[in-house]
Amino acid sequence: MESLGKGQKPKRIVLTGGPCAGKTLCLKEMGRNFGQKVILVPEASTLLLSGNIPPPMGHADWPKSLIPGGTWRRAFQSQILATQKHLEATFHSLGLECGASAMICDRGILDGAAYWPEGLTDFTKHFALDLTEIYNRYDLVIHLESVVVCNQDSFGRDNNATRYEDTHEALLRERLSQLVWAGHPNRILIQAGDFGKKIRAALVLCHSINTG
Repeated sequence: MESLGKGQKPKRIVLTGGPCAGKTLCLKEMGRNFGQKVILVPEASTLLLSGNIPPPMGHADWPKSLIPGGTWRRAFQSQILATQKHLEATFHSLGLECGASAMICDRGILDGAAYWPEGLTDFTKHFALDLTEIYNRYDLVIHLESVVVCNQDSFGRDNNATRYEDTHEALLRERLSQLVWAGHPNRILIQAGDFGKKIRAALVLCHSINTG
C-alpha cells in the first residue's frame, strides 16, 4: 500500500459486522501493518458510551429497542449518526493533508440502520439519506461476521465494556448488519471463525483496493 500525495483523496473503507466480530482488533492490526498510510476512524457509539452516557440496557425503554417506538434507541442512534458524519469528515480532511491512501472506519453510516427500531427504509427516510449516495460514499465494505454465528459460547461482553447485547440480540444485529449493507457493490463477507484468519483476509482486501 503506497502513500498518496497531499490533496489526493484516500479510499474509504468500512469495517462492519455484528457484536464480537473483531472489528476493533482488525482496525488496530491495519494501523500496525499499514502505519501512517491509513487513517483509522474509531467507532462512534463506543466514543459516546465511553463518555458515561447511560447504556441502552439501563434505560427505561430498553425492552422497546427491538420494536418500533423505542425512544431511547432512536435518540441514541441520531447522535451516533451525527458523530459518525463528523468523524468521517474530520479524518478525511486529515487524510487529504497527510497523503494517506485509505481511511478505514470502524462501522459506517448505514450501521445505524441495523440498530434503528423501524429498520433501513425508515432510517434513510427519517434522516433524509440517499441509499445510493451512501453506497457510493465507501469504496469497500468489509463485513466481519460475528463469532456468535458459529460459536455462541465464545460470545461475551468481558472484552468490551460498552457491549450490552445478549446472544439473542447479537444474532439479530449480525443479520441486520448484513442486510443493510447488502446492496453495496463492493461488499465482502468474511465468515466467522479464527480471528487471525479473518484479520489476514481483511488486510489482503485493504491492500488490494489500494494497489488494484
